[in-house]
Amino acid sequence: MVENLEKKYEEILKWGALQGITDTPFPSSPSSSPPSSSSSSYRPDFEQQQEQSSCLGFSLEIAVFSDSEGGRGLAATRDLKKGEIILRVPKGALLSVHSAQQDKKLAEALVSYPSLSSTQVLCVHLLREVAKGRTSAWYPYLVHLPRLHHTLAHYTTSVESQALQVEEAVWVAEGAAETVRQEWNEARPLIKTLSLGRRFDSLRAWLWASATVSSRTLYVPWDKAGTLCPIGDYFNYACPGVTEHDPVNTQDLHGKDDAEANLEEDGDSSCGLEFADRLSDGGFESERNEYCFYAHQNYKKGEQVLLCYGTYTNLELLEHYGFLLLKNPNDKLLFRFSGLHELGPLSPGGPHNDPKNLYINFDGHPSFSLLAVLRLRAAPTTICKSHGHLALSGLQISPENDATAYRWLKVECEKLIVSFLTSTDDDFMLLKLLEACTSFHQVVAKALTICNCREQERVRRDSPLCATTSKEEKFSKELPTNVLTEIGKFEALASLKSNKSRGSSSDPLAEEAIVLEKWKLAVSWRLAQKRIIERCILHCARCLKCFS
Repeated sequence: MVENLEKKYEEILKWGALQGITDTPFPSSPSSSPPSSSSSSYRPDFEQQQEQSSCLGFSLEIAVFSDSEGGRGLAATRDLKKGEIILRVPKGALLSVHSAQQDKKLAEALVSYPSLSSTQVLCVHLLREVAKGRTSAWYPYLVHLPRLHHTLAHYTTSVESQALQVEEAVWVAEGAAETVRQEWNEARPLIKTLSLGRRFDSLRAWLWASATVSSRTLYVPWDKAGTLCPIGDYFNYACPGVTEHDPVNTQDLHGKDDAEANLEEDGDSSCGLEFADRLSDGGFESERNEYCFYAHQNYKKGEQVLLCYGTYTNLELLEHYGFLLLKNPNDKLLFRFSGLHELGPLSPGGPHNDPKNLYINFDGHPSFSLLAVLRLRAAPTTICKSHGHLALSGLQISPENDATAYRWLKVECEKLIVSFLTSTDDDFMLLKLLEACTSFHQVVAKALTICNCREQERVRRDSPLCATTSKEEKFSKELPTNVLTEIGKFEALASLKSNKSRGSSSDPLAEEAIVLEKWKLAVSWRLAQKRIIERCILHCARCLKCFS
């Protein structure tokens, strides 16, 4: 496995060394001297090998982890200490708007399109470099970029966006798809001026470039679009609040690369982020003219080295990165109960009903602002005037007031959980079914088997000699009509996309796989939201029990 990885990434590691990318300490650092000869990581000719064959080996190495751990990533080749420098990438190796200006033809063309955002410029720059093929200065890096993404901008059909079930998420998906299409239309004249060809003028190509920029760029002080950082974007995401033993995500942070991929093939992906401080464990250091990465925590040799890119909800991760965390303590359910006014009026001077602050946390507890609003609305006007300051300080006005607030919240959550097209159990069953399938043919076949289980069970239950052995019989009940309808809609969508691809260079099976993966992510996301509601109901019940 190690030998295969070394061969697969040999070209980019050698290219990185030539660019000055290195995982060694700063030259002036006391720790820059090689380890003692007794150290297992010591190699007498390390410096010479580093310059000639690889940019990694002193602190890091490329490794493949399980899907739950992020897939491809970087592992420690020695024990690392928290805060220690572990990777340095010179500015000249970065692919950014700054490097776009060094491209004479692109720089001249950009003069005629001053209204394009820096994100659009970076997307065009990326497409131009990919179109160059092996003549691109970044070719060894570009060939390992993911060919597929599953960001919300790719949920271009109503079937896909509606599968999220939560209205706010549907709006985000529709907005993301519309934004990326608009940015593409604005950038097309520049793409045509550069004569990149029809393949790179397509919406599909723009989706790929836009999603690559969205999911892989790191913050730099000189440009809002950020920068693509070779080797530096191999780090997987360290979620704030998740321990090192918790699963990382449901798929590779940056997707699965294909070393043999033809870079001129169409890709698939979404819109860009313009967040400052996207990376909390590193940054561009102007005095060194390098992008520097530091250890997020202490690591033992062989452990995956992760970096924290910031705090994101699962919807934000899905929107900008195209993946979800199995356990995300930063996830939340936005408060959207229409009957809040029925609880009582909000007194003057109380907290504003800012949607950003009114939510239910991952653990089911209402946010500080939401609980304050509920307490104020549940309090009589006279009590609110004299004791309202307690609620604004996060304190209880009275046990009776809290009982009223939590009782109302519990009832509203119970109404909400049954308002979805599918239940938590339905989604869990559907997700297990999807995870066991690699094609829509399998999905339909397994669904039909499950639907027959109930009738089979009726026949068997009277015979004690018959044992249930098949995996499908674990479900022991029919799939609900809404689930079957959803399966039918997605099967039809996959068939449509597959048929369309037959007239192009796209692989019909690959098109089906893309639809299937987006469906899995949608079901995973909505299931996580429903779990939050269930935890809130339990939390409210416990609180009410304390008040009784």
